[in-house]
Order: sequence, then C-alpha cells, then structure tokens
Amino acid sequence: MGLMLGEVVPSFIKLSNANPISIQMIMFGLFLVFLGVLFWVFGCIAARCHSLLYDRWFK
Repeated sequence: MGLMLGEVVPSFIKLSNANPISIQMIMFGLFLVFLGVLFWVFGCIAARCHSLLYDRWFK
C-alpha cells in the first residue's frame, strides 16, 4: 500500500496544481488521506507486534 501511495500522491499533487479543484478531487484527496492513515495505523500495530515478539523470543 505504501508503494501505491508513493506513486499516486505525487501525480495527484501535480494534477491538483494544474487544474481547478473539483468535488471529485476533494473526495479523491480525502480517500488518499484515509489510505495514508490506515497505512500508518497498521504500520504502528506491526511495529508493536514485532517488538513484543522479539522481546519474548530473543531476550
């Protein structure tokens, strides 16, 4: 998901700078924000699970 956001967000920013903002662009921007927050939350959960498992198994 992070690779997808890395490809889409710069293109979206270039497109939004070149054209007037419409309701579709606002909705797509909110969708990208939602995906970014979702990616961040699951990344935090994965990092916490990794640290718990590492502490339990290797220390």
